[in-house]
Amino acid sequence: MRVWFLTNGYGEDRAAALIATELRARRPTLAVVAAPLVTPGIEFTARSVPVAVAGTAPPSGGFPFASVATLVRDLPTVPAYLTYLRRLRRLALAGDQFVTAGDVFLTGVAHLAFGKRGVHVALAKSVHGQPHTRIERVLLGRWASLVFARDAETAAHLAAHGMRACFAGNPLVDHLAVVSADAATRARPGRMWSAEDGDGPWAGGHVLLLPGSRAEAPRNLVKLLEVAAQVTDPAAWVCAWPGALPIARAAQAAADAGWETTGTQLSRGNRTVALLAGQFESLLPGADVVVGLAGTANEQAAALGKPVVTFAGCGPQTTAARMEEQARLLGGAAQFVCGSASEVASAVSALLRAPAERSRRGALGMARLGPAGGAARIADHLIEELGL
Repeated sequence: MRVWFLTNGYGEDRAAALIATELRARRPTLAVVAAPLVTPGIEFTARSVPVAVAGTAPPSGGFPFASVATLVRDLPTVPAYLTYLRRLRRLALAGDQFVTAGDVFLTGVAHLAFGKRGVHVALAKSVHGQPHTRIERVLLGRWASLVFARDAETAAHLAAHGMRACFAGNPLVDHLAVVSADAATRARPGRMWSAEDGDGPWAGGHVLLLPGSRAEAPRNLVKLLEVAAQVTDPAAWVCAWPGALPIARAAQAAADAGWETTGTQLSRGNRTVALLAGQFESLLPGADVVVGLAGTANEQAAALGKPVVTFAGCGPQTTAARMEEQARLLGGAAQFVCGSASEVASAVSALLRAPAERSRRGALGMARLGPAGGAARIADHLIEELGL
């Protein structure tokens, strides 16, 4: 018997990989495999969870219904979904079980492949943002024997509609606090955060830019740099570039937008932004303000008590509607600014000047996303649910 972890996003990969790792720690002889639908699965391989099947990322990055144009662009990748399904059906054994971390569509694919119900980890849907629709609840009831909700209120909502649902914690926030104690010391205000050591001109604060992890990240970076250029308050600026994308794309996008690139430094006028790849979790604890055009990363920032400023970016993941929805989901920890780069810059400046407001909004984020440890608690539930 094997337990399969199916995902359809980078944040979902991380959450599922953490759950898989906790499950394997409790049952060392259990075979655990991964099947990411839209990523290569580096979060799994980094934790020695074998990737048995991998899909193909569509142009939308997994958000086909953001617009009609996005849906049309994704149509050529439909055969890749069918190939993914065929591979799963070919490799699945009679006694195998599955856990999906993603959306309802993915659970339907898993149900077709394995011919049984599985376990669904709902990381995006919430009564605080976009709740499960009636049809989603009906389908989940047919395809999943148990749903792990992302918060207690959503679990209660699903249970009230006749579903087996519970809240065991949000695995998206797990292991972030583990690095915070020493990373905060390293990141503030040392070499990670500025070209100089010591407080110096960076006494105003530390701003972390998050361009997201999908293909539109270079264009998002340019929009973030436009904001950084218009903030006059003293601050240290760092962009946490995703390790899954070549950093050369970031440097080229910045250069095309008029920024001078020197090693890992981007500069224009008197503004300098450090560009660091694959260091998000180390940089996050040292930030005072986060300006994010990301999905999971914005949520993780809020979970660690960081106030987030967001706005409409490029691509289907960061439309105005989606970013407004995320702000609602984070319960006041995130501020969506509908306006120009100068208006976003004004919101950032206001936070840099108001430590009490930063603390207030940070507390809202920590309360909404809950404490760490969700992956371990979900693994404990899986042992019972799957008969392990």
